[in-house]
Amino acid sequence: MDRHTALLICAFFFTLLPGAPESQGQEAAVILPDIVKLAEYPPVARWSRLEGTATVRCVLDRAGAVVSAIPTQGPEVLAKHSAENARAWKFSIRDSKSDRFTVDLIYEYRLKGPESHRPQDESVTIQYPNRVIVVTNPPQVQTGEKQ
Repeated sequence: MDRHTALLICAFFFTLLPGAPESQGQEAAVILPDIVKLAEYPPVARWSRLEGTATVRCVLDRAGAVVSAIPTQGPEVLAKHSAENARAWKFSIRDSKSDRFTVDLIYEYRLKGPESHRPQDESVTIQYPNRVIVVTNPPQVQTGEKQ
């Protein structure tokens, strides 16, 4: 299984209040991410040297599936890419009678290291409970001169 299709099996607790208005006043639910798809640095953002943070609001159904992932903050290219990634996440939900829950996921995209034509040493770090950090090297700048 390569890095781009790898799924992480997570064992951490994510405690949030249920997101549906009718569920207010109930005790907090325990939400456990079961499957987290690793994010990639969007190629167009890398070549544009775009860095930044994107926030995605996910609505989960009772089964823990992401039924919607809406970008709420961040540069458009990063926000759309983050929302697409968030739709692949799967959660387990315990200790609640609500049918809907909300989770905000925060994605940080950083360029670091030596310039290169191809992404090298791209890393993805999941900082629980809700932060994803994607780091790759910046693209190599080509000048019009031949050496």
